[in-house]
Amino acid sequence: MAREGACGNVLVDTDVIISFLRNYPPAVEFVREASRSGRIRVSLATVCELFEGATMSADKNKVLEVESFVSSCEVITPSVKTARVFGQIAANILKRGEGIPEFDLLIASSAIEFNEQLATRNTRHFNRIAGLKLCATW
Repeated sequence: MAREGACGNVLVDTDVIISFLRNYPPAVEFVREASRSGRIRVSLATVCELFEGATMSADKNKVLEVESFVSSCEVITPSVKTARVFGQIAANILKRGEGIPEFDLLIASSAIEFNEQLATRNTRHFNRIAGLKLCATW
């Protein structure tokens, strides 16, 4: 089971960024504080989820908002090591008869590979992943 802790080096999950882009005050404060201590890091899977949502929106400016936000981030791209971690996590989840969306597994794999805490509000999925450190966001 993942544990929640104070934030240090973090990979920021999609839900936190969406809340930030919607100007939710706790998310805005969190992202600003995280960016003070360094560049915001996001998984390529998060970027994919953001563009999917923005493209589905009736507001076509959402794609531009995502592009602007992502340009200020360090995007972590998957590697063969990420794939190995992904395979281990996915197999463990499936052996327990559970399911977690594959993009969430890829985000978690990136956080584990780079020894980052994951800043997320989605504890329903992520707290079931062994070795993943969660960061309390708000």
